[in-house]
Amino acid sequence: TAATSDVSAGKTITPDRMSTVAFGAQDLTHGTVTLTGGNTGSIPLAELTISEPSVPTIVDGTNPLSPAHTGGGLIFSGFTSGVAWPAGSTAATITYFFADGTSSVIPATAPGLPVSGSPKRVTGFTVTFTGTMAQGVTARVPFTITANPLQVSPDVSVLYTNQVRVSGVDVYSQNVGPRFASDTVTVLADQINLETSKSLS
Repeated sequence: TAATSDVSAGKTITPDRMSTVAFGAQDLTHGTVTLTGGNTGSIPLAELTISEPSVPTIVDGTNPLSPAHTGGGLIFSGFTSGVAWPAGSTAATITYFFADGTSSVIPATAPGLPVSGSPKRVTGFTVTFTGTMAQGVTARVPFTITANPLQVSPDVSVLYTNQVRVSGVDVYSQNVGPRFASDTVTVLADQINLETSKSLS
């Protein structure tokens, strides 16, 4: 069997419906985006990169984390404790991209990922893991999003489509991928009653 190089990409957003305000016990103002990227080829990877959204440098209305998006964009609220580095990785860096078009590169220390350390609004990021990552290993990068309280009428319901990009470089210095995965979330302004919506899990 011939040796192969490939990567996988995954994305889930929970819940799939959020609100700009809390309704009693139903606080759907926050959600969790979980990104995954892995090595599905037989050749080990030297680098594995997860980009969120798929083109994190763009700050126009197509970026779901940008203030230019309808409704003001989803607000990046930091990584959760569920971040998992892929087995075989020995180092990582994260590049934060901001609404003003600037960026910042920060080294990471396992097992988590560092905060941006900036008051600027985060509109995207790229995480690159390095090491020797064998077939079947997966990185898991969950982060919290907050519904934008600036979303008001007439934008009572805004659909966000969010795509992640995963790419790599194998141990022979060959580029691998990219692969993409998408998910959606609908954010409802406070004119909508969400008491029948599902709760965060």
